[in-house]
Amino acid sequence: MKRMLTVVAVVAVLGMAGCDGGDGGRDDAGNGGGEQTARSGERYCELIGDLDKASASLDDLPDDPTPEEAQRVFADFVEDNQDLLDDLVEVAPEEIATDVEAFIAAFRKAATEGDFTAIAEADNARIDEYESQHC
Repeated sequence: MKRMLTVVAVVAVLGMAGCDGGDGGRDDAGNGGGEQTARSGERYCELIGDLDKASASLDDLPDDPTPEEAQRVFADFVEDNQDLLDDLVEVAPEEIATDVEAFIAAFRKAATEGDFTAIAEADNARIDEYESQHC
């Protein structure tokens, strides 16, 4: 179980290639400046950076958690980051949009049902490749 939770935690941050922390095309007022489209690689990378920071709450898992403890921590994470997860689905670039949407759905299923299987089995190759090349 602990290995699976480790995989979940790693996968949970969507491969985290490490974004550069840029402003995602925002102007000084924090607005998109009219330049971004609904699907934005820059905004996606910014959100991945935010998700990486937010994922620190997953460190609340005990060393050998019960399935209930794992689900609780995961459910808290998803609840605390609903808007961020929604935004990731909304702005994911076309080439990975379907993959991101499926992964976030699996993420939410794990939080609500305690079923981590879909996350552990997720094929995030395109997401990982995109993030390593663009973020």
